[in-house]
Amino acid sequence: MINMENQCKEVKMKISISVFIAVIALLGVSKYSQAQTWEIMIVDTLGSKNSIALDTLGLPHIAYEQPWYYDGWGKLRYASWNGYGWETETVDSLYEHSVGFAPCLKFDSRNYPHIVYGKKPAPFICHLMYAKYNGTNWSIEHVPSVYPDYGPGEFTSLALDSKDHPHIAGHAPGVEHLEYVADTGTGWYSEVIETYAGEGPSIALDEFDNPHISYPGHNPNVVKYAYYDGVWHFEVVDSSELAWTSLALDQVGNPHISYIGDLSHELRYAVKGRGWEIETIDSLVGDGLSSLCLDSLGYPHIAYGAATLKYAVWNGIEWIIDTVDTGVSVGYPHMLSLTLDPSDRPHISYRTSSGVKYATLADIHFPAVHVLYPNGGEVFEAGDTCDITWLATDNVGVDSVSILYST
Repeated sequence: MINMENQCKEVKMKISISVFIAVIALLGVSKYSQAQTWEIMIVDTLGSKNSIALDTLGLPHIAYEQPWYYDGWGKLRYASWNGYGWETETVDSLYEHSVGFAPCLKFDSRNYPHIVYGKKPAPFICHLMYAKYNGTNWSIEHVPSVYPDYGPGEFTSLALDSKDHPHIAGHAPGVEHLEYVADTGTGWYSEVIETYAGEGPSIALDEFDNPHISYPGHNPNVVKYAYYDGVWHFEVVDSSELAWTSLALDQVGNPHISYIGDLSHELRYAVKGRGWEIETIDSLVGDGLSSLCLDSLGYPHIAYGAATLKYAVWNGIEWIIDTVDTGVSVGYPHMLSLTLDPSDRPHISYRTSSGVKYATLADIHFPAVHVLYPNGGEVFEAGDTCDITWLATDNVGVDSVSILYST
């Protein structure tokens, strides 16, 4: 199996080569174009804040909050797609109070789900909770924090390190602090990263399992970025905006951040190289939210919106913006979540007036493959090399091709 790049094949004798190319997998992004067709389905009519992740088979799973005012019980719910339909279950619940507030879902190396979320037993108190599945049962833990009377569970973000230990960024209501919490393997460690900051943080880990966090800061209102390499470092990303953020690290560890400004209502995308470079992707968004992922080429994909859910992709040349759904409600943290499968196909969970929905690109076209060179009749001497080139397209992209040749 050969990736979609120019490849060389050494020819050992003088031959005439005919090349046959067969596309064997059709999930990926080779060229994203406008006017995509999205497959959309309702997951749960009672769902609210949500987070999506994929298992090792590429099947979507969604953790989401069911507000207590529906039946008297606040619930953390979990939905799994089995290939035919959604299977749902309740992971945690509390009578007449919020549970599952602002969940974040990740899968570990054994293909087991982990969820961090908030539990609100009283106003201005939001305990940080941690649930993980062992293949048979869910275990639930109240995570200790610097301010146990408040708890950093109001807005959470989760990353798992190389040992599957959780690292969490959370916002504590009441004291309005950004807190970092991690399982060291022997117990929980927590510290306040910054005071008066942190609603809607986003965390990612680098190759050394060091945490990087993007978040809104106050006094003044700015978009900020913090990272740890033995000590914490803090940087202002955008001094003109206050915004909930989404963070991803590329293969060399550079941070990429998407956000919708509270003042401008623009979708902005920031990348740090030698300094922070910021560009406006969409200037007509409203008071909304974004979720960012980087694909296998390092290109950004952003799901975002307010009343309309949109999807923006950088294809290496330009930004392509597509409308996914209308009548949505994603103007608050954890009401929108994006992930990409190994073939760079997007999977989105989001909140609407109809509950939690799921969207992905529909595969509606057959792939097209055109061999550019050699295309028949070429003669090569022993020891010659040639570049085999082709163009392969599909509406959801081409993951890989198989090359068969005969002499």
